[in-house]
Amino acid sequence: MSKRPNRKTKSDQTKNGPGTADSSSQQREDGASNGSADSQSAADDAPFAEPSPAKMPTGEVAKDLDPASLRKPVDHQAVGDVEIPLMVRLGKPRNQEFVFIPDDPELRCSYVLLKSEKDGCFFGVHPDVAPSLGSLVRLYQLYAYVTDDGLFGLWPIGTPMVPGRENPFPLSAREIVEKNPNRWLRVENCGSMYGAEFVKFDKAAPDFSEVTLDDLLRVALKGQLIDSVDHPVARRLLGFE
Repeated sequence: MSKRPNRKTKSDQTKNGPGTADSSSQQREDGASNGSADSQSAADDAPFAEPSPAKMPTGEVAKDLDPASLRKPVDHQAVGDVEIPLMVRLGKPRNQEFVFIPDDPELRCSYVLLKSEKDGCFFGVHPDVAPSLGSLVRLYQLYAYVTDDGLFGLWPIGTPMVPGRENPFPLSAREIVEKNPNRWLRVENCGSMYGAEFVKFDKAAPDFSEVTLDDLLRVALKGQLIDSVDHPVARRLLGFE
């Protein structure tokens, strides 16, 4: 695997507990409906301070997981192993926290996921298993972010299932990410779409130089990977249990 330039590399550590996925749910985000999103909140134009290095704890990873085997073909360069966070949330940023979403193509890509309607958890789905699950799975664009408390996350934003017909929640979420790069913001549920609130002071940008997408995925998907039709979640959804 090729290494990303100017990144320090460290061996995986397994001192701490596993990463977990976010169980919060936005039920309407994945539905298909007509409509479009209005423009999000006006951005605050205050300049940002120079980036400062982030100190990250290390945690257990899914060592047998090869993120490249799950990734859909997109423009994305594989990057090397580095010290990784203890916890990586797989889900939308919460309403009461500010997050920073870097404008970096190496920290975003497309994956096939299954969202459990039971508890809102996301599961990674291996491409060999996805056809068996049919419409239960969906292609998501994953965007790395970090919260103001230092928690790393991956925001799954659904891609349109029918061209030209997109639910306003994923549409507005994508607009927030793509039109407000490298900003500290808070994602708000405005009832029919997402909006954004921006910090009103000079807040330093976090340093993502030691973070790779593959390592974030290894933590986020530990215990959350459907790699066979014999997986308990797959068996239940296919009617075998």
